[in-house]
Amino acid sequence: MTGAQFFGWQSPLIGAPIVFAAGWTLFGQRLFADYVVLFALAFIFGIAFQYLAIREVRRVSPRMALVDALKADTLALTAFEVGLFAWMAVMYFLFVPRPELRLLLVPDADWHGARLHHDLSGQLVLG
Repeated sequence: MTGAQFFGWQSPLIGAPIVFAAGWTLFGQRLFADYVVLFALAFIFGIAFQYLAIREVRRVSPRMALVDALKADTLALTAFEVGLFAWMAVMYFLFVPRPELRLLLVPDADWHGARLHHDLSGQLVLG
């Protein structure tokens, strides 16, 4: 497991509560604000993880270790996050009903003005 993968799934534990508490949205969706914050956190933590490993193993200058960490992890981290965000979008927009879509997904029982309900005796009546 690379640093990108480890922090790619750890960053929602930190970033999502921040976005929720702050009430941030992007293009009218909190999910898109989550994407920005989660990618930033995953990128920072992933590059830091690689930097520390490269600096320790290779014994190079801090600048060279940072450049090597960026080279080593940017593509992997970006690819992982794109896949993660794509799956989040599929789940959010297609599989998890939102309140504004509820009428489209779950038809109301009183479509024609009649409503089924239980009366006080427990009988199901039309009325």
